[in-house]
Amino acid sequence: MRNFYTINEFAQAVGTTKDTLLHYDRIGLFHPDLVADNGYRYYSPKQIWLFTQIQRLKKMDVGLRDIRSYMDTRDPEKYSDLLKEHMLEAREEIERLNNMIESMERSLKNVEEAMGSDDSFNVVHCEAVWGIRTQTVDEAFGKDYLKFWKRLETKYDFATSTLTGAVKMEEILAEIDNGDQCDYLYLQLNPKRHPDAEIVRPEGDYLVGYHTGRDSDLMKTYKKMVLYAEEHGLKFGEYAYEEYLVSQIAVMDSSSNVTKILLQLA
Repeated sequence: MRNFYTINEFAQAVGTTKDTLLHYDRIGLFHPDLVADNGYRYYSPKQIWLFTQIQRLKKMDVGLRDIRSYMDTRDPEKYSDLLKEHMLEAREEIERLNNMIESMERSLKNVEEAMGSDDSFNVVHCEAVWGIRTQTVDEAFGKDYLKFWKRLETKYDFATSTLTGAVKMEEILAEIDNGDQCDYLYLQLNPKRHPDAEIVRPEGDYLVGYHTGRDSDLMKTYKKMVLYAEEHGLKFGEYAYEEYLVSQIAVMDSSSNVTKILLQLA
């Protein structure tokens, strides 16, 4: 027929299949413009735009049943509400993906830094770090650690991020740190996207070194760094920070763990 497409021609024109068009027709979602006496279905050019809009709704994760319900009662107000609802969902998904990418970038930076580390110690000026921290000592590898973990997992989607531990320098100097007794833990977050983020490691000068081995042996590296600081006349601040650059997810044996140690300087 002139100015009409057969079902195969229409399917090819809109990038779908004959079976999809037949299914849409059966469920009352999208009908051909004309059905001939012999049962052949024909589609008009003006239907191309409508079909692409239906497919657009489908790409917005609107179910076929909901699309059909909307199409049966559509008006400008309902279309406006539909777009607003799914724009919000799309923005939330973009935010989730941005967080995931940022988290993966941070993890990649950590492992690459670990692979390039050595046994030297250096004084480095570090910018402030923002994030979310444990609320109690028991949340830092203590009896309430799971509560902190669940809060992070639920609210911040931190699947690929690493936690950082803050240990009081007075404990390091007294040699009572055993690798899992932190004053607090924190997860680094971008304050531009997380208004509840706070400064969890202040800007300032730090003595930086790297420990390769089990967490229980961290004190060996701490002792070396303290001796280095004393020999160079460095004074300590309140905290030491442990960034776990390489841990269980990247190595088979904990003896290959790499921890970045930052001793806060006064």
